[in-house]
Amino acid sequence: MGDNVLVSESDGVTTITFASPSNRIAAGLLIELRDALNKAQGSVIVLAAKENFSLGYDTDELFHADKQGFYDISTLGQEVCSLLENSNKVSLAVLTGYSLGPGLELALACDFRIAADTAIFGFPEVRIGLSTAFGTTKRLPGLLGSSKGKKLLVSGSLLHAEEAQWLGLVDEVVQNPMERAAKMASSLIRAPPAVRDIKRLVAGASVTEERNAFAACCTDDTKARIRNAMKQPAKA
Repeated sequence: MGDNVLVSESDGVTTITFASPSNRIAAGLLIELRDALNKAQGSVIVLAAKENFSLGYDTDELFHADKQGFYDISTLGQEVCSLLENSNKVSLAVLTGYSLGPGLELALACDFRIAADTAIFGFPEVRIGLSTAFGTTKRLPGLLGSSKGKKLLVSGSLLHAEEAQWLGLVDEVVQNPMERAAKMASSLIRAPPAVRDIKRLVAGASVTEERNAFAACCTDDTKARIRNAMKQPAKA
């Protein structure tokens, strides 16, 4: 694939691993990530890293970029986040070490975030005059609420894993997040096609679209699942 990301496919799961120790976000990494997502064959996507999920921007690239270069980085990042959010695949981010700035923005576009108990999060780039660029000003308030979302974005403060979970920034905090992600991915692979519609509806579809999506669930596969459920004893 390239020098920035490693891709593996196994049993319906596509794992995309950031390859460097720092994983600073630059155009090259985003292009490789975009291409990997477009080519992914699995029904579940796992984003992971060897050490730190991301230490933020490649500041050298930004320093030498003009205004168009800044615009292009933002466009690439938003494209990758859109691929994650709008895909019919379920995505998990495995967060280890530091997840800062644009790296955290990528994780927030995933459906679920599983963090190591030693992980650290934040948007410290505001301290050097940078805003978020990948759609997080719209995405984060939906997770944390407007006030908490704004506070995290403008303060540049860092959060430890437990606080991040308490706020709703991550879904789970565990000692071995990759192991937990593997188990979760295995269960998600068996999920019915309705999962794709649920992702889209939660993202903001209308009640009419919800009704249409529900009607679209009327398939032979769903009927078979209903039939099997009817055979099982009722649980309190």
